[in-house]
Amino acid sequence: VTGVQTCALPISQQFERTIRRPDGTTGHLWAQYMPHVVDGEVKGFVATATDITQVQEARILADRVFQVSPVAKLVFDYQGRLVRWNDAAAKLLGYEPERLRDMPLELLVPQNVRRRHDALHSAFMQHPEHRAMGEGRRFPLVRADGTTIEVEIDLSHVPRSEEHTSELQSRLHLV
Repeated sequence: VTGVQTCALPISQQFERTIRRPDGTTGHLWAQYMPHVVDGEVKGFVATATDITQVQEARILADRVFQVSPVAKLVFDYQGRLVRWNDAAAKLLGYEPERLRDMPLELLVPQNVRRRHDALHSAFMQHPEHRAMGEGRRFPLVRADGTTIEVEIDLSHVPRSEEHTSELQSRLHLV
């Protein structure tokens, strides 16, 4: 189905596109297409395009800052799956970055403290609050080679839109 054929379908669409402007610069658009349907047939449509270049550039900058931080950072989803990490975290944990994707948090927790950690994690997710480093919160983590290291953690709860999902961001410092 081509873009033109898609426009003939009686469904609304939203998409983001990178564009090349006449002056040669790159921009980013958010486009929406809403068909006007009469008796099951598309009779017309409304299309909008919004320049989101500044928003996209801010996202890219934030991602670069996250990635190059010398502080190890891990982001877990509400189910405790690793969804984001930086190079410092991969290096600290001894994993190739691609092996970290969707890794369950419990694999990084030593077996002898998992039960206690599960209870603390559940309590935190029910009543999330920022927990800064330097408050005596030391935590053991299991590295890829099976060795255990002790880190200080900083927990932040980051709400995600109306979906009522959240991410748990952990900053790690080797103690």
